[in-house]
Amino acid sequence: MNQQREQDLVEKLATGIPGFEILSEGGLPTCRVTLVVGTAGSGKTVFASQYLAEGNGQWALGNGQWAMG
Repeated sequence: MNQQREQDLVEKLATGIPGFEILSEGGLPTCRVTLVVGTAGSGKTVFASQYLAEGNGQWALGNGQWAMG
């Protein structure tokens, strides 16, 4: 399977951060752990804060499912 086809099959979760959406080709992969790393001052906290501030329109129901808010 070619790389483009594999990327099309990966379901993505939008972050609400326009620049990151472009770089990541649509957001963070769903059902996967994403580790954000970088040196001091590289923007890890800003990225996480902006992601949380956007709220992503999704809220956990507490039973392992998601609902649109």
